[in-house]
Amino acid sequence: LLFKNSLLGLLESMEEKGYNASLNPEHPRIMIGRNGELIKTRKGRHRFSAAQIVGAKNIVVEIDNIHPLWLKKIEGDFKGNVLKKIKEGLKCIELKHTSPGKDAQ
Repeated sequence: LLFKNSLLGLLESMEEKGYNASLNPEHPRIMIGRNGELIKTRKGRHRFSAAQIVGAKNIVVEIDNIHPLWLKKIEGDFKGNVLKKIKEGLKCIELKHTSPGKDAQ
């Protein structure tokens, strides 16, 4: 019953309409791993997973943690213009994880 009413409904809705960030004010939370991989956390993990399964093109997430080794790989230390490097690195992750599918609404 949980799968039929909740998870399957979520998958069907997201497949038909795409990811709709306005349905829930709390966005799924992720961490960025040492190689730039996206790691889901406890908050919003069903929506995040459903979006990945149906190939949603855009999903709004909040980043909880960034692995220090990933920062080092993008030459982001805590000196200089680290914010610029993080933004560039996040753009690369976004492009890597963008897949064909439904647009965000």
